[in-house]
Amino acid sequence: MWDKTLKKMDQSIPKHAVKRWAGNAASLELISDGINLVYLFNNAGGNQYLRITHVKLRPENELSVAIDFQNHLASSKVSACQPVVSLNGNYIEKIRQEDHVFLAHVCKEVPGIHMHFDYEDNRLYYLWGQEVAKMHRASQIFVPENKTPLSHWYDSFIEMREVIQSEPKIIQEELETLHKAFNGFEMNHDNYGVTHGDHRKGNVLSNGREVSIIDFDLPRYHWFMEDIARPFFSCIIKGKQNWQDKLPHYIGGYQSIMPLSQDDLSNFSYFTRLKSLEIYLWTKNNWTDDKAPGGMLTKDWLALLKPAIESPGKITEMVNKELF
Repeated sequence: MWDKTLKKMDQSIPKHAVKRWAGNAASLELISDGINLVYLFNNAGGNQYLRITHVKLRPENELSVAIDFQNHLASSKVSACQPVVSLNGNYIEKIRQEDHVFLAHVCKEVPGIHMHFDYEDNRLYYLWGQEVAKMHRASQIFVPENKTPLSHWYDSFIEMREVIQSEPKIIQEELETLHKAFNGFEMNHDNYGVTHGDHRKGNVLSNGREVSIIDFDLPRYHWFMEDIARPFFSCIIKGKQNWQDKLPHYIGGYQSIMPLSQDDLSNFSYFTRLKSLEIYLWTKNNWTDDKAPGGMLTKDWLALLKPAIESPGKITEMVNKELF
């Protein structure tokens, strides 16, 4: 279980880790304790973020390829968080505690606050769409330095099949429906490649003038629509009404740099449905804490996701109403 594994970490570990980046251990502030432990700290270079995971949760080679992707994006002028090498010249430092090995890495602070859908200036959503498109354009020529193979979209279906047998028939049927649909999607240079993998609002920052993308933990090969649709997921699931008029500006910004076919747009709702099922099964089978990573009570989060899986037509209707 993810939460139990990270809770085995002694509180001295972050202090040991931050010193390897010449950081002030007294300035450490826990920012997030979800699937990673994230700390803000400062050193002579300003504020930076320390991220810690366990080797059983994230093998070092997978973390390394994610950092490769971040560096590639930075060199491609994408506004994204930038990794920082340690005093030892490493992007990743191993911190040992008895039989446990924790992996630490650091990124520069990106100014701004988490993106939301309550800005009155629609230009920000246009800029956001452009930044996502820049990321995808850069990903088209990304080759991992350490040659570690990234996961693919179908790996998610393999993982879900391993745990779905105990679910009601209607949920099992949704998995098969989605698998059939994704197998039929066109795959080409303009709509498929390396994606961020967790491009939600909490991983996007804005200072009111520009938009930046952070937390590249889960890059994988997928349709670019996975990243495009992801920020709207929680609003759609929760039935919020503040995102609909922002979507055209966001899509317009994306299309000003990268093409989106009618078929790509038509598939938007499938990515929201897939994310509902992925998060539902992952939370149910990997998370034991009373509070889910997003902040809701775990039982309430699961109760919110389940109807979206059992009645997927509502998601399709809601999304298509705004896109077409």
